[in-house]
Amino acid sequence: SVGAASSGATCPGTISVDGYGAVSLVPAGWNNASSSSLVEVLGDSVAAHLGSRTYFSDTCTAGVYDRRHYLSLPLLGKTLRYTTDVSGAGCGCNAAFYLSAMRQNAQPTQCRDYYCDPGKLCGAACALVNL
Repeated sequence: SVGAASSGATCPGTISVDGYGAVSLVPAGWNNASSSSLVEVLGDSVAAHLGSRTYFSDTCTAGVYDRRHYLSLPLLGKTLRYTTDVSGAGCGCNAAFYLSAMRQNAQPTQCRDYYCDPGKLCGAACALVNL
């Protein structure tokens, strides 16, 4: 696991995922003191504000990124259904939802949170599915 640079780190909360149970949110940016990204849990909804990114996890320990806690949903033969409200997103805003193999990535990466994708945004490549 990788610790945070910010001592004011907090976990945004949990949401309920039908067929799975409670899912904790782990925000990106704990290890970046200049990050002002904000993610909120509003009931069973996630409100991601401009510049924010959050990861689904089995548990959240404030200020710590642990790849073993990132969610790895068993989706084979199942349906993933979600609703997205982009009515507040301005022109040019990139509102994305994707599945990344972060739990399987053993490299803390340049982002220091185990984020990986095919383009190596943070220095590590892994499988990613854009939804």
